[in-house]
Amino acid sequence: MNSALDEALLLKQNPDRLFFQQQLPLPNGIAQLIRIAIDPGSVSISQAQRQDFNDEQIKAAAAAYLKGVCLFPGSQGLRVLGLNDASDNKIMLEHRRLLLKWLHPDRNPENRHLAERVNRAWALQKAGQIESVIAQKPSDFAPPEVIAAPKARATRFPIFL
Repeated sequence: MNSALDEALLLKQNPDRLFFQQQLPLPNGIAQLIRIAIDPGSVSISQAQRQDFNDEQIKAAAAAYLKGVCLFPGSQGLRVLGLNDASDNKIMLEHRRLLLKWLHPDRNPENRHLAERVNRAWALQKAGQIESVIAQKPSDFAPPEVIAAPKARATRFPIFL
């Protein structure tokens, strides 16, 4: 199986593979891919993986892969966090931290909805419901409405003067 960066570069060259990629299990190296999306200069990338791409193209390929394969609307919580079924809590914490660093609204305001999706997946994981599908509409990330309890019937009538 190719690494996540290899898959991202392959997807950049052939965007028609997106649906196919969404169906496959996630490859190894998602944490490295997130680090590349944050800052490609901080990660060592082999010459074989570069394949005539500069740092900005590699960064764009990593971001497009993460958005299209992990963070697409309707993806499962594990996939949103960039995890496979066998991932442990340490890896889950690392991926969450890296994703939120990349998607933080101060750094990436146009991706605020993706950061909310990551937080929602994390909350579901903490609640033990990671199998739940992440909502597709941004309105589903709004806090639930509080339904007020019916007011108790007044025991006295108001006095009208």
